[in-house]
Amino acid sequence: MVRGSDFWLLSDARGNLWKLSTIDNTTTKVLEYHSGSIMDMAISDSYNLAVTCAEDGEVKVWDYCRKKFIFSKRFEGQANCIDLLRRSELNKGRVCGVGYENGVVRIL
Repeated sequence: MVRGSDFWLLSDARGNLWKLSTIDNTTTKVLEYHSGSIMDMAISDSYNLAVTCAEDGEVKVWDYCRKKFIFSKRFEGQANCIDLLRRSELNKGRVCGVGYENGVVRIL
């Protein structure tokens, strides 16, 4: 779960991403996402971007306001965790680290 200013982004076990309004408690299906469960999600503090990793090894970046995919890459193994590096002048808030079940950490 990730909290926005007036909503929560939630993922379910089937790889669906939902937006729950904290104003009126309505839910909206945002996307059908990965082929397996989403294991972790990070939200950019600089852009309208969400980054997810899944048990199928795939990492996806998408603009959640425009509902458009930006980047997708599949790696071997199950991805367990993801986090965005803190924004700096060098990385512009566009660098993330992804941890896999075999101990590999990929920097994208």
